[in-house]
Amino acid sequence: MKIKKLILLVVMALISTLSFSQVTRYWIGGGTAHFTNGAKWSLTSGGPPIGGTISWANNDIARFDANSGSPTVNYSSSTDIGKLQISGSITLTIKNTHSVSRTFTVRASTSDALTVAAGSTLIISGESKNTTIRMYNDYGVTANISGTVKVVTGADGGIGKFEKGSNATINFNSGSKYQHDVNSDALPEATWHTTSTCEITGVTSSKPSNINQSFGHFIWNCPGQTSDISINDSFTVKGNFTVASTGFSELRISYSTSRSIIINGNFLLNAGTFILSKSGASSTMHVNGNFTINGGDFYISQGGGLSLLNIDGNFMLNNNRTIWMSSGSGYTGLNVKGHFAMSGDIRPVSYTHLRAHETVLDLVCRLLLE
Repeated sequence: MKIKKLILLVVMALISTLSFSQVTRYWIGGGTAHFTNGAKWSLTSGGPPIGGTISWANNDIARFDANSGSPTVNYSSSTDIGKLQISGSITLTIKNTHSVSRTFTVRASTSDALTVAAGSTLIISGESKNTTIRMYNDYGVTANISGTVKVVTGADGGIGKFEKGSNATINFNSGSKYQHDVNSDALPEATWHTTSTCEITGVTSSKPSNINQSFGHFIWNCPGQTSDISINDSFTVKGNFTVASTGFSELRISYSTSRSIIINGNFLLNAGTFILSKSGASSTMHVNGNFTINGGDFYISQGGGLSLLNIDGNFMLNNNRTIWMSSGSGYTGLNVKGHFAMSGDIRPVSYTHLRAHETVLDLVCRLLLE
């Protein structure tokens, strides 16, 4: 009887080991193929193909490295794996090819559940429907991004999405980048290193949600923008905030609702139209570094309310550009602590007067609308 019990325990232990064994597979040979295609996977980096059809367990590891080329990996059913790891300065594109939206979930409760090494890029691309890479909703499930993650719109209109469960973590580390090349949707909720970059490039008619975060560098570069966009969120930029393009439309921080922005680095307007507040909003923008306009037009206010632009560094208005204090009935203030350099124009409305006080170390300009 004891022998039978012992045999039963051994069999159960063996079954348990087989059920929970973890397999690490390496993509080989670049190209385009389905995620389950065994001809594209090896048990060693650059090794021989496994062959057949791969059945992925939710604790298995998928690795893409220097021997993986820069592949496009398709999947057509919702997929769960343990870890997704990308290195070797490659570009990996993951795409859902099914006729309905599908999710690719990463589940391991470890700090390397999803990794994109410096120099490598993960592109999440829609096709006819959406492609979502999601960090499973559990404590310890962590994405560490040191390279680039880019979400894009597919040829047939589906979009890429990068998201997490509320208990998971996404870290954009030093020098990393997230590029949002889709209209609307949502930015990943993440911890952003001061030298990481969040770049918005795909907005045409609707802003992404989740802008109320503390970013590293923040870039708005949407040459295809066709509608005026109101962010209507307060947020912090630990690095630099650059407006590179707003298409033929406006980028507004607030419309009707009062908001504030804190920029620990510099602010740069290179092209487009930037409006701090519009309609009845009372908003504040505080720049701890320098404020530079190289192109485009900057409005502190277009409407009522009280709007303030505070600059601790230098004010530089270049290339004969214009900063508009107000084109409405509100109150605006411009406070500059650093040097004031201008080859352009500051335009108050006709019924205002400008008070200026300047010392060697401090220059403060205030415009009071009466």
